[in-house]
Amino acid sequence: MKLILKLKWIAVASVSLIALAGCSNETNQNSTESHEEEAVYEKAQETESVTVQLTMATVTDALQAAGLEIREVAQTESERDWILDHVKPTRYTVCLPTENIVPAKLERVSLYVFDSENARTKGLEDFRKQTAMYDMMMPRMYEIHNVMIFYWSHADMDQTGRYERYFESAVASLSSLSDAA
Repeated sequence: MKLILKLKWIAVASVSLIALAGCSNETNQNSTESHEEEAVYEKAQETESVTVQLTMATVTDALQAAGLEIREVAQTESERDWILDHVKPTRYTVCLPTENIVPAKLERVSLYVFDSENARTKGLEDFRKQTAMYDMMMPRMYEIHNVMIFYWSHADMDQTGRYERYFESAVASLSSLSDAA
């Protein structure tokens, strides 16, 4: 009888160990699957957070593709540029290729290319701080990725700027670059 009791205890202990080993293996498998799922999620988050870094050439190409003619302007000492978050703009005149406008009457564009979207946001905050005390004509502003475009239209703010739709088209095409990335 003692032998049968010992055998039962051994059988119960063996079954318990096998069951525990199975649970431990399942836990390890679940843990491995969980780590794999976390890695896939993190990779997806990295992919989503990757932003397109635009260059001056990409922006000017998009403006020209939208139908505008732009020419870089050499800055004179009398002109004041808004340096935003340590970034100085490149200035251009803008018109349609078919227009014959006196150069002094051409509308202007200031293009800021920042290191990141966060820097662009800081640049806009800097612009607002610098201009808060001035009563001035404000530019039409376009923000896309790491770029800020100031379109200095001659039209009042409650009117549509002469080239506004061309800028909107260019910004839409630049925006689509992030969709393709």
